[in-house]
Amino acid sequence: MKRFRILTGGILVAGILLVLGFFIWQSDPALKSVLAWRMDEASAFVRGGLSPRGGIPPMEAAEPRGSQGGLFQPGGVNADAGSKVSPGTSFTDAPPLPQQVVLTPPEFDLKRDFQDWNNCGPATLALALRMYGWKGDQYDIARVIKPLQTDKNVSPEEMADFVELTGLGLSSVVRVNGDARTLQQLLAAGLPVIVEQSFKLEKGFWPGDDLWSAHYLLITGYDLTKQEWITQDSYYGPNQRISMDLMEQTWKPFNRLLMVVHTRGQEKILQSILGDDWQVETNFLNAAVRSTREVQSNPKDAFAWFNLGNSLLGLGDDAGAAEAYARARQMGLPQRMLRYEFGPLEAAFKTGNVDDLFLLANYALNRTPDSEEALTWKGWAFVLSRQSDHARKSFELALEAHPDYPPALDGLATLQKP
Repeated sequence: MKRFRILTGGILVAGILLVLGFFIWQSDPALKSVLAWRMDEASAFVRGGLSPRGGIPPMEAAEPRGSQGGLFQPGGVNADAGSKVSPGTSFTDAPPLPQQVVLTPPEFDLKRDFQDWNNCGPATLALALRMYGWKGDQYDIARVIKPLQTDKNVSPEEMADFVELTGLGLSSVVRVNGDARTLQQLLAAGLPVIVEQSFKLEKGFWPGDDLWSAHYLLITGYDLTKQEWITQDSYYGPNQRISMDLMEQTWKPFNRLLMVVHTRGQEKILQSILGDDWQVETNFLNAAVRSTREVQSNPKDAFAWFNLGNSLLGLGDDAGAAEAYARARQMGLPQRMLRYEFGPLEAAFKTGNVDDLFLLANYALNRTPDSEEALTWKGWAFVLSRQSDHARKSFELALEAHPDYPPALDGLATLQKP
């Protein structure tokens, strides 16, 4: 009887503590954020332990099309023929660049500018916007472009959409195929640049975690004598320096993507610096030429193959893109690649490869089960396989992960058509 009373009392106390903990959790946003992060971390570890997987599963690649002498020329992109639009041809008549350029960065607020959980995109964009007089912070941006804290990926396009909402008359340009010279020209013209780069985590989140992740960085200066970039980093803090060699290594996995926020008055100088790359189609062509040269130089370069896939997809060569992605997967890609990049899923959908689309979507969801992008692509896989009920459920799950996510809304609208 005494043991029963002790057990009952223990359960009662545990229940009271649980209720109190719930109310504390609800009333303290900081604690709520920490607990949610810990719960997500535990969930990732359990998923990884129960269903251990390596990198993105490979798909057997087709034979190279249009090749000569063993050189791959997907979709007719010829590296030699494309030399007229290769990187570095723009702004050639400009005067020599200064040895050092340091733009005045925004004041880094230690309380609001270090990125919150899954928030490097909004945090980096907030720093860039404050260089133009904006008064908000990462949380103002996150409320609009990632309503739920668990959303682990913010695309450059989502960030660009927010720039138009600031009311300051600002615009932005997102391009791929950047290089050091272009970055230096932009900075010398007073234009800070956001880049997307790979990032090594400090600890693993599941057994066999390769620690590879993605990160946005705001570049506000350079020093040619030291061969360094000066950056504002939402993870490490203000005025961080990174070697130009290391930047190239970490920038390459994202097709050397750059984003420039600018005023209307800066558009002409931005256009002159980008040159041919101002035109989106030419930008993708230049990137495809560059990646083709890289895979010819090193056929085992997985990121070069992946970048080639992204560029061919941008050019409308879906079959060539699928082939390039297949080669990248054969070489081996990081475990979180499909948390940030969805070109292989789009190529599988556009080429009608339903089995591969399911394979990729399921892999992505094993790593990131609340990925609205992967859930949406899985919905489209169900659409292709004529499983409307499953498709609807997948699109609805995507909307739970990201309310009002336009691609998921488009998917539901398609199911309603006769």
